Amino acid sequence: MSKDFDPFSGNNSYYSDSYKDKPNKHNNQMITVILVILLIGFGIYYAVSFLFLNQVEVSFDVKNTEGDVIPSVIRISKDPMITNVIKTLSNNEITKIKKGNYHYSVQATGYNQLKKEIDLKSTKIKLETVTLEKNIPINIKNIVFPEKVYVGQTAILEIYYENTSQTTTYNVDDLIIEGDIKEWDFITVDFYNDPISKQDALLYPLTEDKISLRYIVQDTKKKTNNISVRVKYKEQEKKINFEIIEEPNVPITGNLSGEIKSGENKNYNITINNSRNKISIPDLTLSLEITSNNNEDVNSWFTYPLGNIFVDASKNETKSISISVPQTARDDSLEGKLIFNSSVFREVKEIPITITIKEPNISFTTSLNKTDVKLKYDVNNNVTNVEILRLTLDNKSTIDIDIASIEVLDLDPIRKDCNNFIFISENALLNMKVNRNTKPEILVNVSAIDPNLIGNLINNIRMCNIVVEYKHPFRMEETNIITNNLTITVE
Repeated sequence: MSKDFDPFSGNNSYYSDSYKDKPNKHNNQMITVILVILLIGFGIYYAVSFLFLNQVEVSFDVKNTEGDVIPSVIRISKDPMITNVIKTLSNNEITKIKKGNYHYSVQATGYNQLKKEIDLKSTKIKLETVTLEKNIPINIKNIVFPEKVYVGQTAILEIYYENTSQTTTYNVDDLIIEGDIKEWDFITVDFYNDPISKQDALLYPLTEDKISLRYIVQDTKKKTNNISVRVKYKEQEKKINFEIIEEPNVPITGNLSGEIKSGENKNYNITINNSRNKISIPDLTLSLEITSNNNEDVNSWFTYPLGNIFVDASKNETKSISISVPQTARDDSLEGKLIFNSSVFREVKEIPITITIKEPNISFTTSLNKTDVKLKYDVNNNVTNVEILRLTLDNKSTIDIDIASIEVLDLDPIRKDCNNFIFISENALLNMKVNRNTKPEILVNVSAIDPNLIGNLINNIRMCNIVVEYKHPFRMEETNIITNNLTITVE
């Protein structure tokens, strides 16, 4: 206590001034201790955050384009060239790394290396999905599929490709068809849309070509659909869309029947009615099936459009079918059908053919302007006069007649020397043919070619026959003979 303390003075300050300062020092010490503790706490927090809470748990799921997990090596670095590797791990291995932006590379045997940037600033767990491609030298240039199809239709998917490999041949199994037709079955076909095996659908080295796949359109339960095509183990793809519509109704009409004479031509009109449909027909083709009983190669008589016929949407198309019957065609009945095919049709369409072939009437006759000739014999000069006859070949037929031969025959069994009196030039008839509806004349010289063979003038008569043999126009192996009697008297 203070020496001057007076307990009765009413003064309460009985402590000295030095004693008053002690509580303040104590408070300052407490504040200092608290501050030190806080600083240490913050230091520990930031140290823990830096060492543990600032890290990201990272793993990589590496697959190929077909979804197969592939063994791979992943390297993580701060620089894009991956020169200073921070972490190296394998597929699906988990590692921890400080938050931030990084670059990584992925390598796997047989696949292209992949380099990519990754952001690890705002997450605690990161699963990076990676797809690797192979270096396959096939490029899909284009794909073609009908824009509008209907359920049950046959449709062709054309895949145009380029194979830049020097030596490697690929096949259709190296192509991946995806989209809404992924589960549809297909048949590989050739240029003529005829089926071939998948092993024969080859993508040869250093070629640009196409692969054709034939599908039967299935019901996808939606109007707009898509197709994508890519090379197996590559991501790049080509896509197209198509619509499924109601089946079009395309009547095809025409009348291929009636009678045609040999040597005649006839045209028939065929109408393809696409007026009620909103799709075009790009690939209509015609083919012919015909049978004959008496003629050969009758298919060649018909002329019709070859190749693809294009029919516009909402329009009709008329085509001409013609038949040219040879002059030599025999009586016959042609039975068959004209067949129409298209990818737009569920099944082929047909028009029946029933055509009767009639041989024209053969009207061919021959005649001599004289049937009795009298020759005068000049005894002094040992000659006879010359008589010029005309042998007329009258062809009233509508078909040409081929002459097989013109000969002189003896009717008298005793005197057989008519050839000594009758001369017909070998060039008397051009090409030995008598054209239809003509009647050429052949000159026949009658005289004693060798007067020494005349014989007894008292009974100097020759009974001769000029025989014309012609080929049957419809049965060329058959011939017909016309005789022309001629009596020659030498006086």
